[in-house]
Amino acid sequence: MTTQLLLFCICVPDNGVFSRTSLQSDVCCLYDSTALKELVSRRLPHPISREVITGAHIIPKEQCHFDPEKGTFIHSASE
Repeated sequence: MTTQLLLFCICVPDNGVFSRTSLQSDVCCLYDSTALKELVSRRLPHPISREVITGAHIIPKEQCHFDPEKGTFIHSASE
């Protein structure tokens, strides 16, 4: 499977933010920044881990890369 095929998304956000799926995970997901801000302002949990969303969840895009073997974005600093 090609990397381009693996990167197919239902919706690519205009202004995206990478967030770790949990504080113990190196897996990152791309979220729409407005949607993530809404979750934080309403004090709703992370949609995957159900943890309270903190600044530690947010990862700079320079620290995430797509791993075609795993089929997901990985926090580069964790390798």
